[in-house]
Amino acid sequence: KKIKEVAFSHLLGSAIANPLILGTIALLSPISITVDRSYLLILYFFPILFVMLLYFYQSHKTLSRVEGIFLLIVFITFGFLQLGIFY
Repeated sequence: KKIKEVAFSHLLGSAIANPLILGTIALLSPISITVDRSYLLILYFFPILFVMLLYFYQSHKTLSRVEGIFLLIVFITFGFLQLGIFY
């Protein structure tokens, strides 16, 4: 149980620190963000994976092997698309 608490606290700390660091850097020197194919893939795939993970977890409070394999297949597809193998 303590491992889950530590993992959640790291996730929460990272979610708070990353925008703070990025904002501080942007104040010192403007940052240009280029929106390309890679960015759009991330923009589409990660919300889909997150919703799938939440759905699978809420269904039984655990992830079955079949659900884990399905998530892995979607993530591998994302990786191949990111590398330009499928397009």
